[in-house]
Amino acid sequence: MHGWTNDKDSSRFATKPDFKLYNAGKTVFQIGNGTYLGTSVLYNSAIDTILSSSNKSKFIVFIPRDPASNNGQIIYDIHTTNDINNFAVYAPTNTTTNPSPPRNSN
Repeated sequence: MHGWTNDKDSSRFATKPDFKLYNAGKTVFQIGNGTYLGTSVLYNSAIDTILSSSNKSKFIVFIPRDPASNNGQIIYDIHTTNDINNFAVYAPTNTTTNPSPPRNSN
């Protein structure tokens, strides 16, 4: 997985990703029929919340979830931690990604 950033006042993103997101392990979340995998967005307000609640944690963790009200689109609950291998110490930021609607690719 990769991530892109953009300017606050723009909805445009660079063609190449700005950073790589690393897989830290497995979750109990299962993908099945009716699950939609697509682009997710973090708005600036969510990023500000994550940064202010991180307490200078080393890691930001995205945990997948498929809420019934989201028509199969996966969102990610965002946590912070200094110990990527110990789920018990993950600190919730009370933010989630916002799934992007399907788009045509260029």
